[in-house]
Amino acid sequence: MVPSIDIRRASARRAELHAAKQPKSATALIALVACLGALVPCISAAFVLIFAEGGFWAAMPGIAVIGLASIVSSIGVVYALRSLLAPVFALERVLEFYREHGVHEAWPQNTGDRTGKLVYLVDGLMSKFRAELRQSRTAADTDPLTGLLNRRGFDRHFDAPNGGSIIYVDLDQFKAVNDKLGHDAGDLVLSATADLLRSVLREGELVARFGGEEFVVFLPEIDLMTAGLVAERIRSSAERRLATKLGRVTISAGVAQLAAGEDFSEALIRADRAVYTAKRSGRNCVEFEVSNATALNPTVANATAAE
Repeated sequence: MVPSIDIRRASARRAELHAAKQPKSATALIALVACLGALVPCISAAFVLIFAEGGFWAAMPGIAVIGLASIVSSIGVVYALRSLLAPVFALERVLEFYREHGVHEAWPQNTGDRTGKLVYLVDGLMSKFRAELRQSRTAADTDPLTGLLNRRGFDRHFDAPNGGSIIYVDLDQFKAVNDKLGHDAGDLVLSATADLLRSVLREGELVARFGGEEFVVFLPEIDLMTAGLVAERIRSSAERRLATKLGRVTISAGVAQLAAGEDFSEALIRADRAVYTAKRSGRNCVEFEVSNATALNPTVANATAAE
């Protein structure tokens, strides 16, 4: 239902009044409070003095003393209020800096008065909230079994303005491990696979568990041929290092290149197709899936033909 014109006008008027109540400058507001607090009593005293002395000029020396006292008292009140609210202004700067740069500056504990202590407590609560939020985000982005990123965490950390290559890793006949040895044995294999991937990859290269026995590796700004060498290193390391009571555990890997500006999901589909090709080829091997644009690159074409 669309609100009537009168309701909209009333809402706009309330917004104007709310904005009007907000002080434009904290310093100006402090000065106003100081003047009202100091000048009004002084002016009242001046009028009393005028009537008592019988005229303005006769009361001039007393008025001058009152005026000087009012100016001094106003300055003193402004200074006192500014000192009292200094922690609040400092907290405002801290929050502004955090909003602009995402960095939280530590707040000093020795703040003296109650206002400073209150601000210190607020700052401490903000730090605790940020830490809990960071822990919650990390837990939401991390696979609890392997400690790798999950799909959500991968999407959050993924950044490939210049493209790169994707390696889709799938454990061979993993279902048989779970069915014959139990899920505890399967979990050990998944954790060992995660450790293997961490040991092979370099800093800046992403690896995540996408679900079940499937892992995805992203190599930023790496061409298809180099990614194939990395995939082969992963495959051979898995063949040597992963084993259960049923024997060696192997992996099948699919490699696809992500062009600059290309949608990640499209390249991921190609890598997934390459994994199925590897499965059909007998498992424990690396296969490539190239796009039409990638196929125009003779280096990539030669690497694919070599496979």
